[in-house]
Amino acid sequence: MSLVLVLRLNDPEMVASRLKYMELLTLWRRHPEDEELAAWARREFSYPDDLPDLAGRLRQHHLGNTRPDGVTQSFFRMRERASLPDVYGLDQT
Repeated sequence: MSLVLVLRLNDPEMVASRLKYMELLTLWRRHPEDEELAAWARREFSYPDDLPDLAGRLRQHHLGNTRPDGVTQSFFRMRERASLPDVYGLDQT
């Protein structure tokens, strides 16, 4: 069974929901000064408060990590350096 079927990605309700979010994000990009849209985007697309520390997980995992340098680029580390954006994957300007 394909992932598209399992996740119901072509289901009309799922498609409509994605389109709604994309339209709202487009509005936010066009009107970044709109505090209501900004609050909505932060609420819907902000990072969780409990981001995992991947460095700690590396030490616990018996298989190791083939890319340990990537840990320094993790969202957890970005938050520590105060370089994590307010919302995931969106250019706010």
